Amino acid sequence: EARFDAWSALIALDGDPPSRVLVSGVAPVSRAWGAGDALTLGLRDMRVRSALVRTVASTMMPEGLRGTIESAEVAGRFDADLRVVGSADRERPRVTGEIRPHRFEMTIADQRVTAEEVVGTITLDDTGGTVETMRVVGDGWWADLRGRWDLAGSGAVIVEGTIDGASERGLTPEVEALLPTEALAFDVSGPIEADNIVLRVSSSESGGPVHAASGRVVFARATAEVGVRVSDASGYLDFESRSEPGTALSNFGIGIVLDEGQAAGVRFDNAATR
Repeated sequence: EARFDAWSALIALDGDPPSRVLVSGVAPVSRAWGAGDALTLGLRDMRVRSALVRTVASTMMPEGLRGTIESAEVAGRFDADLRVVGSADRERPRVTGEIRPHRFEMTIADQRVTAEEVVGTITLDDTGGTVETMRVVGDGWWADLRGRWDLAGSGAVIVEGTIDGASERGLTPEVEALLPTEALAFDVSGPIEADNIVLRVSSSESGGPVHAASGRVVFARATAEVGVRVSDASGYLDFESRSEPGTALSNFGIGIVLDEGQAAGVRFDNAATR
């Protein structure tokens, strides 16, 4: 076993700028984590995809959560203060504490999404984690995230959360990837707002994930071809979506209200469809 007494070091990995690591406690070296093993671990400006994080994740993170992060190719930098405790009746140590991302990027629906600024805290507990409110800011867009994930006994990840946000530049590829709906079949050049979008990802009987989403998207200066050309439209879209394992997110409840716009060159207001 290895013992650390307020050990601190700057570690440079993979050619990155150095990150500070602070460690106190006892950890196993050539055996599994067990009763009596406990570490306090501090990470400062650490890269998500560093060799150290990959090693720690493979030892301490459940396979389902680790697979979700790897498949989304999550990258970025973060601070963390963690408590790692072993026990005689658990295969992996218990990890609790806080993670504070600075910046992150990930792949959603084949689109790389980058948040250049992140303010908020992820709190880890015995069964999962919680995000009270996290503000993420990208290129012309922002979002406030709140939610929780829990780890099922099988290692599956169950996620529930809400998103509020806005885009100054309309429906850019990043914003389109972030919105959990394919129903906004408009070319939107004006601002977009997402109002209380609710997300849920859970396991299914076949083992794959089931995705569900609902909420409202408010838009301006939209253009679409819906039998006739609609232009300069503003309004909002209410939607509900769901996907089964192996299928794309499909919309089964859609309501569109256009406050104003033009159709075939004729000005209109207060149009609605479902």
